[in-house]
Amino acid sequence: MADFLGKTTQKARKEYDCDSCYWIKESIKEDGIRHISFADKRVIVVLIRLNKGKIRKGDTYDRCSYKQDGELFFSTLHLPEAHRICRDYDLYPD
Repeated sequence: MADFLGKTTQKARKEYDCDSCYWIKESIKEDGIRHISFADKRVIVVLIRLNKGKIRKGDTYDRCSYKQDGELFFSTLHLPEAHRICRDYDLYPD
């Protein structure tokens, strides 16, 4: 099992893929976005359609690091708004 190491907030110097945006897109493919509030649907339009699920240069993003067996296992990069939506609507896999 992976253990959470910590979270840092950084400003992007180049373009990255947003990991939370990926899970939002997958959720939309599976069951649509009927259960999401109108205000959050507007945020999703900006994140997914206009920004194409990317963390753009100059955006503030969070990097979360995880370890397994005492070594760095993986890091996730996500926009705070996208992470909030995934957390509020339980869009992350188990």
